[in-house]
Amino acid sequence: MGSRILGSELLYFLIWMKWLVRMATTVSVALTASAQAQLGPQTVVREFCRLDAMGARVTIHGWPQIAPLVHWQYEPAWDHVVLITSYTVGWPVAREDQSFHVEVRYAVEGTVTPSGFEDSPRIEARELTLTPTVDGNWEIAGPLLPPHIFRNHVDVGAMQQSLQRGGVNFLPNSLFVWDLYRRNGWEIPFEHTVALARTQIFRVTQKPEPGDLVLYLGEDTPYHVAVLESEDIVVSATLNGGIVRTPLDAFPGERRFLHLRPPELWPATPTPRASGEEIQGLLPRLLPTTTPRGSAAAAQRKPRRTNQKPGPRSKPALGKSEIRRETR
Repeated sequence: MGSRILGSELLYFLIWMKWLVRMATTVSVALTASAQAQLGPQTVVREFCRLDAMGARVTIHGWPQIAPLVHWQYEPAWDHVVLITSYTVGWPVAREDQSFHVEVRYAVEGTVTPSGFEDSPRIEARELTLTPTVDGNWEIAGPLLPPHIFRNHVDVGAMQQSLQRGGVNFLPNSLFVWDLYRRNGWEIPFEHTVALARTQIFRVTQKPEPGDLVLYLGEDTPYHVAVLESEDIVVSATLNGGIVRTPLDAFPGERRFLHLRPPELWPATPTPRASGEEIQGLLPRLLPTTTPRGSAAAAQRKPRRTNQKPGPRSKPALGKSEIRRETR
């Protein structure tokens, strides 16, 4: 009889312990989720830099990890990538407008463009602005930096080829506008986004027309290029949305309008007068893609998406993983 009572008590004790462990696990998971949902400004920047250095901003699959950390809805389809060996994240500095600024210092080796690898070792300091969200979190409002990836993550040759030709559901922004012009009869030489700041093919204009280029700059450096379709609508290539129509101000930073130089300077190249209908007919087809973030209000503002032509292309190539500092 005593052994039966002891056995029953042991059984109750084990059930009670199992319940306590389950409750502790539930509370731990809840606390972890809560902690992740309430990231401070410096932690947001650290996570952004970690994911960026591992190549999350040059793959479609990486966007869902980046999206909760940034304000912009579309990541440009980058045509240049900065290679780094390390980075450091500074302390957040409060501003009067309730934002925070956090400085990130990168040890840069160089840049990969469609033309190849440009060796330019330097220490690069960038200041990111963070603003509060309606749910009490923080997000990076800008500037929109090009991807900064650990050098030992990247096969430079494969990356260059990807920037030249694009990939599956991926068409670099400068390749898109170049192809758009050429397919409409304007035989202009190719120039990547950064080079468009000093181009001799286009001129800066204060009176943009449909068909002109819109150059977006962050800290005086171009990072994205689009084609003006109407007064306040542009068409451009993005990583997570493909070829999209967006409001003119969908991408942060300074804007510069570029118009093709007149026929007397380009005798074989007529001045473009592209209407919205002409641009529509030239747009590549894109397989439908769901934008992985945005509130109901943002969904109502979401621009219409066009379709992109499928083709046998490959994504930007990445190598092995690393965190904060590469190993040799």
